[in-house]
Amino acid sequence: MRIFDTINLLGGSGSVAGGLAILALAVTVGLSIGAIPFRGLKLGISGVLFSSLIFRQIGFDIDTKVLDFLRDFALIIFMYAIGLQVGPGFVASLRAEGFRYNILSICVLLLGGLLAAAMIPLLAKGGAPGLYCGAFTTTPGLAAAQEALRAAPKEDDGQSMSARANLAYSITYPFGVVGPMLVVAALRSLFRVRMDDERAAFAKIAENNHSSIEIADIEVTIETCGGKQLRDYPQARDQNITFTRLLRDGMVSVPTADTVMKLGDRFRAIGPRDKLDELITSLGRRSDADLSAAPGDVDRMELV
Repeated sequence: MRIFDTINLLGGSGSVAGGLAILALAVTVGLSIGAIPFRGLKLGISGVLFSSLIFRQIGFDIDTKVLDFLRDFALIIFMYAIGLQVGPGFVASLRAEGFRYNILSICVLLLGGLLAAAMIPLLAKGGAPGLYCGAFTTTPGLAAAQEALRAAPKEDDGQSMSARANLAYSITYPFGVVGPMLVVAALRSLFRVRMDDERAAFAKIAENNHSSIEIADIEVTIETCGGKQLRDYPQARDQNITFTRLLRDGMVSVPTADTVMKLGDRFRAIGPRDKLDELITSLGRRSDADLSAAPGDVDRMELV
């Protein structure tokens, strides 16, 4: 007796339990395939698609209703996981380089759409959406396309078009996964890219874009600064700089936005290195005084 017959007998023909058993086996085999390295490349979770194609070819089958349920449920979990992963840094990414990346992604999608549209005369009715979604490996896109096709008028046979879209997606998806990997490997070889050099260059760019946070003790020696409140001083406002201590007349206190600067004041400031350098130049000079040892009602506490 073949293995899939045994699974169907254990779970019942067309049962949810039998479908889950086949799914679990396909996922296990697919992840094993995806973990196999080839010249520094791995399929990863995309290996599950190849195992599923093999399973279907040798006769493993799942009831259509069970398959629809598992597909929709897995898609919901997938989108939820993506949201959790991207959510914390989404807004910051948009502020940094999100606009440029979004424009480039729109251009890529439009070019892909034009190519898919140009292929319509060569494809069966309903195949172009599957071709487009498979080439871009976008499962949510396929689900949306199939819903739109099923809503087509009866004379257009929406179910048949949805099935053709699914077939085109299944055929093109493997190439959509493997193709970019091969292109990246070919470009790396063509331009003789060394990953160690690229990592070092990326780290240097990241360091330049994000200045390290430092602490600086500053003495006010420039006369024009005297009599100004910290809130009215441009180099101390909106520069991500925080003043934590003020040494005046031998006593340490915590400065506020209303603190009026005086000649001889010594401030402890925390902020980006480049902004602190500008602040030091505009206020006076670095101070050698130890503000931590001076008396006053100020204490330090580190919290996790």
